[in-house]
Amino acid sequence: MSVVEFSPALPAIEADSMLTNAGIRIVQNPDMVQTHRLILATIGDVTKLSQSETVLTIFPASWELIASVPVSRCAGSVGIPPSAHNLTSGQPGAWYIGGSETLLTWSLAGQTTQISRDRVIEMVGKSLEEWSSYAQIRFTYTTNTTARRNLNLQFAPRDHGDPYPFDGRGGVLAHAFYPPPYASDPLAGDLHLDEDETWSEGGSLDFSSVILHEIGHTLGLGHSDRPGTVMYPYYRKLDRLQPEDIKALLRLYPARTEITGSLTNSVNAPSETQAESVNLSGIVTGGSGSAEVTWTSMGLTGKAEGGRSWTAAGIPLARGINVITLSARDEAGAVATQNVSVTRTFGLPIPTPTPEPVPTPPAPTPAPTPAPTPEPTSPVTTPEPTTPVATPSDTVSPSIKILSPSTTVFSTTASTIRISGSARDNVGLKSVVYESGSTVGAAEGTANWSFEMPLNVGDNQIIVRASDEAGNTGWRSLLVTRR
Repeated sequence: MSVVEFSPALPAIEADSMLTNAGIRIVQNPDMVQTHRLILATIGDVTKLSQSETVLTIFPASWELIASVPVSRCAGSVGIPPSAHNLTSGQPGAWYIGGSETLLTWSLAGQTTQISRDRVIEMVGKSLEEWSSYAQIRFTYTTNTTARRNLNLQFAPRDHGDPYPFDGRGGVLAHAFYPPPYASDPLAGDLHLDEDETWSEGGSLDFSSVILHEIGHTLGLGHSDRPGTVMYPYYRKLDRLQPEDIKALLRLYPARTEITGSLTNSVNAPSETQAESVNLSGIVTGGSGSAEVTWTSMGLTGKAEGGRSWTAAGIPLARGINVITLSARDEAGAVATQNVSVTRTFGLPIPTPTPEPVPTPPAPTPAPTPAPTPEPTSPVTTPEPTTPVATPSDTVSPSIKILSPSTTVFSTTASTIRISGSARDNVGLKSVVYESGSTVGAAEGTANWSFEMPLNVGDNQIIVRASDEAGNTGWRSLLVTRR
């Protein structure tokens, strides 16, 4: 599935009509941004759609959107023309004026009653540190909310002094203003949050995750089209930048010089296991001060315990190859990483023992019975035709297996991959379709199916669905990384 973003100037009814008239299926999702539509379309339909002047961009849907998991959305940044939704690759950020380090201040104006002011300042500070740990940017807190080159954070309800009022609880959570010249002072770089929302620490509406995302906008980053990144337009709980976010940041600002440090990892887990999780441990050397170690795998992130002599327990494993990235960071901001590969193998099922047969005692010999007296016969009658009893509608989803490649996480240097598998249904299969980003197609065959998938450089999330005549669907997915 894909998300298509229309121009805000196009009325919603016209956007829906454009898709319907093109034969594109709109998948209803109440959490979508007003200008977004979740669609299921062929490659040809997506190509034609992208040529429309009213379509700003088309990007892959996250698994949360595909599975109808409730999500919170970002309205996007304010002040940049839609045609320049993302700054050009290689262009310096608007705050960057040459030299090495970019100096910015930040302030807190309006305050929420849901989280203490001191705690808000602490959490915002940590999010700013996350961005500045990769780029040469220095943030300094100030009480001067109208200073130049200042990022002013404000909690406010509905109408709050700019042309973009909030919509109350459950809608748009926040908006941010790009740096000048894309937005003008005094709003350039400011960040506004809807006070009517239920803000929390680590809850369903995680304050830190939203702040981390919106700070990216204040620095000049647009939305990412890659699910699982901090800058994807639909929030998810993340407290660390993902590689795609870091690449976008370093297109705009000089990279921070890494302080010498090393991550030495002595793994106490086998390279192969049948377990659903693995425990890792290691030692951080070099750098200065204390250190914190985090791990990332399959889009999940966690923190290790123990500081420089650390242990990370219960890291979940998918079947197949799992690449776990371990990042160590010291007090001076030095970052050192190491990748560990752990393969979760398929275990053979334990055969069920066959029970010993229980001897059956011989049946007693029955006593002879007198021959029955024949009953008088009745004329044969033709039975009345019976009305067929309606069977209940089919509600059983098809089962589907991906047989090749044999792992759910796969790496290759090829530009295409042949994917095959099998599907079964209690009544009958109708179709097997596949999608990856904006690439959608039908597989060859149903009970035994296959298709050729072109691969983009990087991660390719591929979803295969089997459908029956009643509309029930079953699906499987795999992640293919093209190196």
